[in-house]
Amino acid sequence: MDTPFSLVAHPPRLLTDREECALLERAVALRETPAVRVKLAQLHNRLDEFSEAIALLDPSGEPADYITAKTLVAALLGRGTRKDLERALAASRIAEALTDSDTSRADALTDRARILLKAGDGTQALDVLAAALDLDPSNGDAFALLAGRWLARGEPDRALVLCDTIEAKGAGHIQLLGIRTQALAQRGDIHAAREVTGVERFLSQSVPPAPDGWADLPSFHAAIAQELLDSPGIREGRHGTASIASLRVDEPATATAPAMRALRQLIIDHVRKTIAALPDGDHPWLRIRPAEAHIEMWCVITGAEGYERWHMHPKGWASGGYYVAVPETVQRGNSTAGCLEFGLPDMQIGREAAAAYGSRLVRPQPGLLNLFPSHAYHRTHPHGVEGGRRICVAFDLIPH
Repeated sequence: MDTPFSLVAHPPRLLTDREECALLERAVALRETPAVRVKLAQLHNRLDEFSEAIALLDPSGEPADYITAKTLVAALLGRGTRKDLERALAASRIAEALTDSDTSRADALTDRARILLKAGDGTQALDVLAAALDLDPSNGDAFALLAGRWLARGEPDRALVLCDTIEAKGAGHIQLLGIRTQALAQRGDIHAAREVTGVERFLSQSVPPAPDGWADLPSFHAAIAQELLDSPGIREGRHGTASIASLRVDEPATATAPAMRALRQLIIDHVRKTIAALPDGDHPWLRIRPAEAHIEMWCVITGAEGYERWHMHPKGWASGGYYVAVPETVQRGNSTAGCLEFGLPDMQIGREAAAAYGSRLVRPQPGLLNLFPSHAYHRTHPHGVEGGRRICVAFDLIPH
């Protein structure tokens, strides 16, 4: 590309979420302040400890500021009992009242719509989502929820009209491309859907050499795997992600993980070169390329039964993964077991449309680095190897 692209990595964290949570718990015990209490509640939410977050925020009475109200909504929605949903609905209204920003009000309305959908009130949720988009047409979550309802009802034309309306307001984003792909496929325009996805054109694959400090890829991968498995941040899955029966390490490139930091730099170097070689905006994905982005990484470790459901990466512009470990039977196999598959979710657009769209299978190999548009739907299949591990370090390029 002729125009410059800036990709940065935030400084490595000194503490995992779990370690930072323990530190803040001690701070709260010594001297509680509203700011520390809310930060601790946010960490509990990230760790799926919703009851702990609620217990921190509830005794303080009605939320006094927007961030506190939003944090309480997230905790209540995460725990998700019927009583929690009622309280979350009230907290979302408080959040809306505590801000003068249209962007923040749209976020609060989107939260309210999520609550209504979870409670089974789809009709009211649609009106709330439309109001959120009137305030902020660039709100990707509100857009995806509203357009997703049209797809679930088998009304792709309504979803496409919404795509056109949002684009006309200058609010193109990655979720719009994901919805447009699904709507075109559901309508039967398979060629156009494949063109919007761009997997065949933009999927980049390579096996970079081991970085300085490691003799070869096997020794490099062994060091990465040991850091990940020993990480104090390792956990079983995470609420709201596509992972099933998997272990996860959030932000694995910490200050105490030199191999992971080396992998992060390897990925950054590869991504910069790949994006620099892309043509200028002759595709909708290229036209929304950010001038600046930062990289976020996480790791998914799957045993025999672990897999990823159909998903895309709504926060990113480009996404990818690096395979650290893959069972031998997967590397040499000829089935879908353990593989990465690009396609479309049949639960959203129907089996017939998803089958007509088709799929592309990627067979993992240690050291394989994939980079692809974030709106490209994908999933993985269980590898079925008892005692075997499939270790993938995934990443998003998050627009600034």
